[in-house]
Amino acid sequence: MPYTVANFDAGINRREFDVYVRLLEKRGIDWSDATRVPEPGTSNRWLFVWANKGDAENFCADLQTETRDKKWYVRELSPETEPTEGSLARVVILMRRQNLNADFSLHPHSRTLIHRRFPNSRPVSSITIEWTTKDDFEQVHGPIWDHIAMVLTGLSIEQLETIDGYQVYDLKTEQTVFDSQAIHAA
Repeated sequence: MPYTVANFDAGINRREFDVYVRLLEKRGIDWSDATRVPEPGTSNRWLFVWANKGDAENFCADLQTETRDKKWYVRELSPETEPTEGSLARVVILMRRQNLNADFSLHPHSRTLIHRRFPNSRPVSSITIEWTTKDDFEQVHGPIWDHIAMVLTGLSIEQLETIDGYQVYDLKTEQTVFDSQAIHAA
């Protein structure tokens, strides 16, 4: 029977997920191409599927220690659950908005994901856009998010879709301001 390690609070926050990924890496698990199931209570994140309950329990104990959160638990998957293969994380573009501009960069996990899945890509470290011109740009060219994603990642929109798209995360408000999957689902 397969297992996952989940949190009783629906939706792992970004910092907890970073620990989750780091601990998988420490165990030699490639989270960029793994057996996965959707995280309960979310629509945009995945959890690793463990074949062995003991391994899942050890991982859970390490997560509880690292995050200082005892709400992590081992969850046995129902027989109807069909895991898929893919990345546990999507491309996340971090946005730091200022008064007159916004800086965009890739989350470190996103850089790793892109490098592993597209070794010949050439992501850039960051871009800055004068925020006062955003509306003018969008009137002429349409929404700006796909342009930012392509420049930052060095990937086409089609390539990004093969790794579940991307999301733009505002560090100031700690909220997702754009999700490419939500656009394609509509």
